[in-house]
Amino acid sequence: MDKKEKPEHQIAKAMATFAKYNMPIAPKSVSVGIYPHCIVATLQDIVAPAEKNYAEKEKSCRLLEEFYGNIFGAKKRLLEVAVENILGQLIGNSILWVDLKSGDGVIMFTFAG
Repeated sequence: MDKKEKPEHQIAKAMATFAKYNMPIAPKSVSVGIYPHCIVATLQDIVAPAEKNYAEKEKSCRLLEEFYGNIFGAKKRLLEVAVENILGQLIGNSILWVDLKSGDGVIMFTFAG
């Protein structure tokens, strides 16, 4: 009897693959929660140690936040389509937040409509 993978696990795998090929560093782990109006995913350790040190200065921190936002913004539609295909539901928007001190990130997807 074949059991189908849970959507959360499928999305986590899609996110890890996306990060590996489209972000500076692939996460050590990805956790996904699916809620009625959104999906929230946490990505552990996606910031390089040198970037953490660089981000200690305020101006450098802003530049790195902009850098991560631009990288994600340029390629996020690829990830949104992967999530849409898994869930059969349209994504309205997605956003990445990166905590440069911890090196972790959060991606939130909101459903369309």
